[in-house]
Formats: sequence, C-alpha cells, structure tokens
Amino acid sequence: MRCEIGEYFLFLPRITHSKSITKVTQSQVVMWSTICMNQSISVSVIIPLYNVKPFVSQCLDSLLAQTLTAFELLVVNDGSTDGSEMIVEEYGKKDPRIHLFHQTNQGVAVARNAGILHAKGEYITFVDADDFVEKDYLEHLYQSAIQYKTSIVVANFKSEIEGKWVENESVYDTNRLVLKEEIQQNILPIFLTNDSLNSCCVKLFDKQLIQDNRIQFPAGMTNGEDALFCLKAFSLTNTVVFTKLSGYCYRAVSGSASRNFLSKDYLKIALENYEFDHQSYAQLSLDSRLIQRYKSHRLMNTLYDLIHIYLRPNAAVSWLKRVQKVRAIMKHPRVQEVFKVYGVELEQETFRYRKQLLQSIRKNRLFVVMGLTFYSNFRNHYYFTK
Repeated sequence: MRCEIGEYFLFLPRITHSKSITKVTQSQVVMWSTICMNQSISVSVIIPLYNVKPFVSQCLDSLLAQTLTAFELLVVNDGSTDGSEMIVEEYGKKDPRIHLFHQTNQGVAVARNAGILHAKGEYITFVDADDFVEKDYLEHLYQSAIQYKTSIVVANFKSEIEGKWVENESVYDTNRLVLKEEIQQNILPIFLTNDSLNSCCVKLFDKQLIQDNRIQFPAGMTNGEDALFCLKAFSLTNTVVFTKLSGYCYRAVSGSASRNFLSKDYLKIALENYEFDHQSYAQLSLDSRLIQRYKSHRLMNTLYDLIHIYLRPNAAVSWLKRVQKVRAIMKHPRVQEVFKVYGVELEQETFRYRKQLLQSIRKNRLFVVMGLTFYSNFRNHYYFTK
C-alpha cells in the first residue's frame, strides 16, 4: 500500500506494508472493490500489535463480525517476537480489509501514529490487540457520530474482574450533544482529576479533527500518552457525545508489561504527569491555579489506587516488595508537598474511608494504611465472588 506523506507526518518512522496481506483471491478483490465503489470507508480501526499471540485471533474475529462492514483494520506490528503478526497475515489473506504494517519496536504511541498516517476512514477508533468488541460496537459509534453530527463519540466498556465481566458506567450524561463551553468547563477537568476518560479506545474521532489539528500520541512517554492525545482532541473539538453502549471488552492480561504493577515505577509516572504542562500542551483556557488543584486531586486518586493495588494479595510478588512500594509513596518528599496543595480538599472529603486512608498516608502511618486496605480488599473480594 502506498500513501502520500504530508509535511505533518515526516517525523513518523518508516513502516512497511506486509506483502502477504495483498495475497487474496480474485473473488475477494472483486468483492471489496465493488464495496469501495459504492461505499466509502466509514471507520479506520487502528490496532497496535506487540506479543499478544494468545488473544489476537479473538480480537480480529470480533471486528470481522461487525454489523458495520465499511471499515478497515490497520494493524501496526511493533516488532513482535512471538509470531503475532503471522496470525494477522493469515487473516489478511481471507479479508482484504485487513492491512498489516511493520516497524521496529518503538512503542504503542508510534504504532498508533503510524496507523493514523494510513487511515482512510471518515472516522478513527483504536482497539488494543488483547481486547475485543461486541458485534454492533462500530455501527453504534458511527451512527451516533452521524446522528449528532459530532467529532467525538465516547462509549463505555466492560472489564474482567476476578473472572466476571463488569460493566462500567458512563462518566458523563449520555445521548445528548455536549457543546464546546460545557466541554471546557466540565469535561476537560475530568482529564486533569482522574483517569476515567484516559483511554483512546472506546472513542470514535473524526479523522479531520485529528489530522487538521496535528494531534498525535507523544512518543517516548512511559505511560499516559493516550490521555494526552484525548485531552488535546477534547480541547479542540466543538462537540462530544457520550453513549450508554458498553461494547468494548477490556481484558486485564496477567503478566502483561503494560498491566503488571511491578514492571513500571508508577509513582514516578504519576509525579511526572503532575509536573507536565497540560495547559500549554492542550491549549487549555482554564486558570492555572485551578489546573494545579485538579492535578493534585488526580495525584491523590492515583496514590489511593496504587496503595490498594500494591497491598492486594498477589502470590507472584512477595509481601515485602509490595510494602516497600507503599512505603516509598508515603515517604516521597514530593508527595508530601502536594498534600499541602490538596489539604483543604482533603478536609472536605465526604467519603470517610478515603479521607482516613489519605490522612494516614500524609502522616506516614504505614500500619493504619495496611489495615484499612486489607479491610477494603476483603470486602471487594467478597462482593465479586458471592
């Protein structure tokens, strides 16, 4: 496949299109050519691929079963070493909507940017190769975009927790058009205070919004590149629609480098995000002091979550290592400085358990923190297993 590369995309790495993907039967080529003549590509689905061999077939099967047929799958192999790309090649021989590209391992941000470069659809969405979607997922996103004439559609997702699929609720009012002023006042602060809107998956973006504003995933970041991509897109769009659909199925893969809590220094990542200049990056019009308050709230949310994750029973990781992670959070000087910014809000906290836990972190009461989280983890385990 040959694509013209504009000035904006000159920074992107050179990637190659898999020749095996073009080896389809003549009847398939005629079929797809006929579709293209009468129907433009509605959605480009971008899938970064890296060592997910056990899951990629289910991901592709779920997409090829979509009720919306006018889409393309742009799979960017980010230097897989487990043969994941060979599975995609076999699928591509049967369905010419699948396009496989190869690049050396450069990370998910560069892979997604490469997918944007080659996208021909009216809209763009992202799917991780170890997740899957329900059969009406793309159609629902696309029809919502057409119905409301909006540049961004946000769906919900289901996540697998201890063997059960749990449906997540929408973080905002659904099935109505949200205009720019409301986005600026109510939606952008969500990005600055918590992670609920971070993922670029479960969202549909107008390709023109992305390409005209040169929105890209920042390469070289340890974590959170999709949050910055979404923040900038939301800051520049005029409209957004949230839907009730929970058609994206998120799988927390055990041992995955991106989801293994000891594989990264998440405290360092959280502090880097706190120090990041979101106002300049996303051209935010919010008051700088308000942004700082939002970001301190977000850091407290992250620390709250990390404490629970680190102290959750895990046979693969020793208790001592997990306690050391918690102690590092509590004793970090920057964390204690942020508590000064967050102090007033902490005193106004209405959720008693959360207030007690954060106050205990602030006062370096390790055993109190351990006791509180043990009780919380026990109650949550009972809820999901009863």
